[in-house]
Amino acid sequence: MIEKENSLRPGGIVSQPNIAATWCALGILALVFYVQDEGKTSAKPKVWRILTMTLLLYAVNLTLSRIATLELLVLTGMFWWYRHPFNIHRFWLFLPIWQGLIMVLQYGFKLEDHKLLMRFDESNHERLGIYQGSLNLIKEHLLTGIGWRQFQLFQISMPELGFTGVVDHTHNLFLQIQLE
Repeated sequence: MIEKENSLRPGGIVSQPNIAATWCALGILALVFYVQDEGKTSAKPKVWRILTMTLLLYAVNLTLSRIATLELLVLTGMFWWYRHPFNIHRFWLFLPIWQGLIMVLQYGFKLEDHKLLMRFDESNHERLGIYQGSLNLIKEHLLTGIGWRQFQLFQISMPELGFTGVVDHTHNLFLQIQLE
C-alpha cells in the first residue's frame, strides 16, 4: 500500500493520493466535532487541535489532490452554513486560508521539492487540454454522443480536436456523461 516509486503521483501513505487526502479532510472534520461534552456544539480550537489541523492540511498539500481541495471547500461551506446551530468557532470557518498559508510556508521554506509543484502544474495543463478536446468532441456529437467507452477511439482518430495525449477518460464525470 505504501507508494515509494511513482514520481508522477507522490501519494504518501497509500498508493492513491486522493484517498489519503480525503482521509485527512475527514480527520479535520473529526477535529471540529470531536468533543467530550454532550450537546450539539463543535470543538473550540486548542493548541493540539491547531497543530493536528496543520499536519493534516500539510499532508493534503503533499498529495496534490484536487479532489481534497474541493472537499475542504465543501467542508468549509458546510461549517459556514451550520455555524449557528452547531456553534462552530470562527477559526474553523477559514480552512482554505489556513491551507493556503501552510502551502506558502511549505514552499517558502523549501520543505517540498519544487519539481512536485511543477508536475502538478503540468498535470493541470494536461487536464485543461483533455477538457478542451472533450468539449470539442461534445460539440461535434451534441445530440447523439459518441457511445459508451469510445473516448480513446475518437481522440486517436481525430487529432484535430486538440487532445494532448491518449487517455481513457475525460477526468471529469460531467464531461464524461455528456460525451457518452
